[in-house]
Amino acid sequence: MSLYHKTEPFKGLSSLNVAQATGGGSNSGAGSFTGLQFGGGLRLDRPGEREAFLLLCICFLDMMTTLFWVMTGRATEANPVLEWTFHYHPVVFVLVKLLSFLPACYFVLRLAQRHPAFTIGLARLVSIAYLLLYFGNLFAA
Repeated sequence: MSLYHKTEPFKGLSSLNVAQATGGGSNSGAGSFTGLQFGGGLRLDRPGEREAFLLLCICFLDMMTTLFWVMTGRATEANPVLEWTFHYHPVVFVLVKLLSFLPACYFVLRLAQRHPAFTIGLARLVSIAYLLLYFGNLFAA
């Protein structure tokens, strides 16, 4: 008797629109999940969504790099409003940072519904200013 046995592939993903790479709905490769599709996707076609997503990515990158550099002793937090959070715990920094930029991204989405041209221009300007500050502090150190 063999210690290893071939198991049937997982069949519980029918609600996720699983597309089989082998075609015809058969699963010839045991446990093969190539071609797995989750239906939705990232659509950024409404006014302000691209700008809010860009701002979200920039802020998240800033948060993660700051956390890494401060925790490894390579840098200090340049923002005095957030600098105190590292005296308590890095999780406090993450929570305060998230609470500072998630509402702003939501605000961009909501305001873009009523004033798309103004909001998109403002969000792009804020993103450029944020990147200039980020790289300015990065290369000044």
